Amino acid sequence: MAQASLWMGAIAGSLFTLSFHPVSATPETQSSIHQSAEVNREAVLAIALGGSAAIGIGLSAAVNRNGNRKPSAQPDRFAAVSFDRVSRPLQQKLVRALHGDRPAAQRLFTQASFKTPGKSSDWYAEKVIYDLERDRGK
Repeated sequence: MAQASLWMGAIAGSLFTLSFHPVSATPETQSSIHQSAEVNREAVLAIALGGSAAIGIGLSAAVNRNGNRKPSAQPDRFAAVSFDRVSRPLQQKLVRALHGDRPAAQRLFTQASFKTPGKSSDWYAEKVIYDLERDRGK
């Protein structure tokens, strides 16, 4: 529908532009051309307004179709993932592995949750601990 309204607008715009294009005519035919141009100008204006309305309707339909999506029935993957939801022993182990740097532990935890979405909070903590131990050669 949006494509059809865009085509209508393009046609109306081109007709509208053509109606203002000067016509070279002899003095005898100039009065008859002038009268028909007045009629055509009104018709072209009507077509242009109709095309504009069609474009507006098409664009609003496209925006409504894409902009008003219903929320999915699936819960948000990141809603339950939080460093505060990690079990205390895993939190302590991760913070100890980073020599007490809790903000760094939270950053690494968040990065892991974005890299591999859909896992539990404890899984991310274990993954960060595993990666730290692997990188340190333990």
